[in-house]
Amino acid sequence: MEFAWKSHISLLYPTPAQFTSFLGDVSVWQGVVTGGLMVLSPALFERLGWKGVASTTPIILMWGGSLFFAACMAFQFFLAGSPQAGLGHLTLQVLVYLGALLYVFSKSAKFSLFKPAEEMTLRPSCCLLS
Repeated sequence: MEFAWKSHISLLYPTPAQFTSFLGDVSVWQGVVTGGLMVLSPALFERLGWKGVASTTPIILMWGGSLFFAACMAFQFFLAGSPQAGLGHLTLQVLVYLGALLYVFSKSAKFSLFKPAEEMTLRPSCCLLS
């Protein structure tokens, strides 16, 4: 998913400065969303349980990644001929920004939900008593 998304970013932002600036903005939002999910994670663990929280990241990537990849394929086959004009450019923008949302939420869920859930399973039983 990430490779396809970054290749479409380079179509929308062709200069290295534009490309890097966009990825910097995405990184800022990733930090904001990760922090928010970390604040919410105790409530999510309580409500969804370990299994529900641990499965969040794979579900986001499976469904979101599949839809995103299908949209990328449709764009390449039907609209890539003139990405800078009209409908092709608008579609490319939507594709890049939706990919950014998917990237932000999948990485944020990984770092704030999946990794803590993984650590819970790897904690030795002696530490659970304290």
